[in-house]
Amino acid sequence: MLGKEKRRNIIIAVILVMGMAWYIGSSVMAEQAEAVDYQKGMAEEILRFHVIANSDSEEDQALKMKVKEEVVKYVSTLTACGEDLESTKYILSLYTEEIKETAEKVIREEGYTYEAKVELTESYFPIKTYGEAVFPAGVYDALKIQIGKAQGKNWWCVLYPNLCFVDSAYGVLEEEQKEMLQNVLTEEEYESIFNTSSDKIKISFKLFSK
Repeated sequence: MLGKEKRRNIIIAVILVMGMAWYIGSSVMAEQAEAVDYQKGMAEEILRFHVIANSDSEEDQALKMKVKEEVVKYVSTLTACGEDLESTKYILSLYTEEIKETAEKVIREEGYTYEAKVELTESYFPIKTYGEAVFPAGVYDALKIQIGKAQGKNWWCVLYPNLCFVDSAYGVLEEEQKEMLQNVLTEEEYESIFNTSSDKIKISFKLFSK
């Protein structure tokens, strides 16, 4: 039989473990809730751009990149007139047919017969890294282009405020672009995007991606 002292030590150890588990669980839940709040706030202020390839073949992926390059060039002339998110979305809604034509012109020039589907819609995005910025997972408004069967890997950027790059897949945000983000996000939301060295933010993003 265990002596009184050993039993007491075991009880104390169990209590400590349970207390630690409760503390960690509470912290995790709080961080997860914070990540959700950040994402919801960002979703009300930014517009994503989403291009989905026909397949994961090398040819279809190369076509996707050519389509996005031309569409970004064209769309940038439209979004330059948008003063805020709602006006930007409204402008794009007026030109979805022209955006479709721009995408399909590239597709035809490259020798393919795929159709392009263009829509302003809500889309779920996993955690995405853009240069040194990390955007949390969640549902965002997006201008989406689906090429053909749309069963391949996708390309994305932030269309409003304009963080899209034509010549690179990932890009590095310039100071001017960071300022644009600061203008539309709260201080906490902005810091959560760039403060990824923080263990707290890392945990939140990982939890939110599950």
